[in-house]
Amino acid sequence: MISLEMARKLKDAGLEWDPKKYDYFQLTILEKPLTTCLTDDYSVKSYQKESQEIRQKHRLWLPRLDQLLAGIEKLGYEWAMAFCRAEGYVAQLWIVGKKKKLASFTSKAAPDDAVAEALLWILEGRRS
Repeated sequence: MISLEMARKLKDAGLEWDPKKYDYFQLTILEKPLTTCLTDDYSVKSYQKESQEIRQKHRLWLPRLDQLLAGIEKLGYEWAMAFCRAEGYVAQLWIVGKKKKLASFTSKAAPDDAVAEALLWILEGRRS
């Protein structure tokens, strides 16, 4: 699972959350992290009824690896993952239909971290 700090960066960069059953999210009350939750049918319906302000202030999505990769693909990029003993997990990006690699991102800890960095790079580039 990605860190709360990375989840905040992704949210601030424009990653949107459409809650689905079994998504992880951080619930925050009075600016303090309360707990990490797993969505179920009830919480998805509850989220849909909340105002945008409440969503922005009290819910922080913690996307899984498959959701991070889907986010990359949705934005028109392709990816490849590898594990190298020296570097750890490596995520590479390129634009769909192009052969030229755009960037590589590494993490010794987990593939999620490398992919989250790649998605953040894409989102921040779209805002520039």
